[in-house]
Amino acid sequence: MLWFTILGVLVVIGYYIILTRRTKRIRSGMTPSQPKPGVEPISIEEARAKVKDIIGKGDKLFVEPADTMSQLSEQLGPITREFFSMYGTVTTRRKGFKLSADDIRTSDYIRGFFSIGHSEDWDVVQRPGSDEVFVVEGSERSESEVDVRFPSIYHLLVDEAEHS
Repeated sequence: MLWFTILGVLVVIGYYIILTRRTKRIRSGMTPSQPKPGVEPISIEEARAKVKDIIGKGDKLFVEPADTMSQLSEQLGPITREFFSMYGTVTTRRKGFKLSADDIRTSDYIRGFFSIGHSEDWDVVQRPGSDEVFVVEGSERSESEVDVRFPSIYHLLVDEAEHS
């Protein structure tokens, strides 16, 4: 019985360490108000070109084509609509991160926002009509509580590809 207790404690400690490392990785993401030290923010055109290049290489981001018959929500920002009209679904190698036009829905976390994708530990949300992307870990209930944000969906993908 003592061995089960010790094993349980070790599992909890290991899980805590894993979650702490993932949270640090997410929190190190670029935010408009606090860019990474020594890194100049890139334009949407540069981010779009980098994503196209990363997808073209086929080793970090994987794409399923957009369904030309499905209608994208008018409430998505113009850059996000453009993205989902080209790429229906984008995932990482292990499929732990996914952005999909088919999964767009009302956010479970922040009232008035849309969820456009998710990772194993967080949700990707946007304000209606805006292209700014927010990463929600689950405890946030308003925009002011969100620490990790990106100017566009392309910026988020560049950051995700750099960390995968």
